[in-house]
Amino acid sequence: LFSCSSDDDNATPASLNGKWAMEKSYIIFNNEIINDQTEIHVHNCSSSKDYIQFNENTTTGLEREYYESCNSYDDDFTYTVNGNNVMMNFDEYEWDATIYEITNEVLKLQDNTASGFGRIFEYKKIN
Repeated sequence: LFSCSSDDDNATPASLNGKWAMEKSYIIFNNEIINDQTEIHVHNCSSSKDYIQFNENTTTGLEREYYESCNSYDDDFTYTVNGNNVMMNFDEYEWDATIYEITNEVLKLQDNTASGFGRIFEYKKIN
């Protein structure tokens, strides 16, 4: 769906499709990352990571969070993409995000719901 600029014209474009494990988040102010405000995401289950999944060839996805018992909570969503903007519609809320960065291994989504201060969420691709 998206690609980042690259000097390598033969590179495979990065895609939202797949599973992305939550790794950390950054506080931003006026579109600048405040480096001393990085927060590492704590995965409650020692054997599984919380993730978001964008299903291939559809506009559906899944957000999965694990408890300490390693039981999971799933939240299905639909999504639309318009340029670098991704609108995710969950049962009880919407999340408007911008793709801040995407590679074949890292996805950073910027939350568009706040003005001034905001947050960027960083995910790593998992199998």
